[in-house]
Amino acid sequence: MADVRPPIDLRDEAYATITRRYENLFLRVARVRYAYNADLRRLASDIESGPPAEGRNYKALNAIALAYFYLYERRAEWPKGERGFYDSGFLGGMLALPFSAYKSVDDPAYRDAILAYYEDLARRRGVLGGRTLALTASNVTRLGLREKDPRRKKRLEAVAARLRDEMDAQAASRP
Repeated sequence: MADVRPPIDLRDEAYATITRRYENLFLRVARVRYAYNADLRRLASDIESGPPAEGRNYKALNAIALAYFYLYERRAEWPKGERGFYDSGFLGGMLALPFSAYKSVDDPAYRDAILAYYEDLARRRGVLGGRTLALTASNVTRLGLREKDPRRKKRLEAVAARLRDEMDAQAASRP
């Protein structure tokens, strides 16, 4: 049986709080090589709940970011054929949660936090790929079309443009 401890340094209390609250998410991340269907209902509920001042929204968003970037950093270590979760809906579903939260929670500070998450994804070349990149670019474009705040709308358009540029670069590099 693989080591199923959360992939985060539990000496940090902020990480410990997040990994305890979203244990199913981090167990799924740790069991990448195994069929483990994580129950992510708490994560989905928290990211879309309100009011954001309670902090559950931010903890859920941070959990998604930590899990995603951990998976990205570790993906080169996995032997070929053991990246099955990338082909499943797990990763796309995890990345769709901030999109859903942005649409359902109308709090400027929380929307800025979600937007910062998308900006971070767009800045890191090669973090997203294939269907995940296309899904994220589409979601960010749709958020930009619906956003009424001109400052956030401009930021969303910039993120969408960066993601489309990344899609073009990845397509050009394929044989």
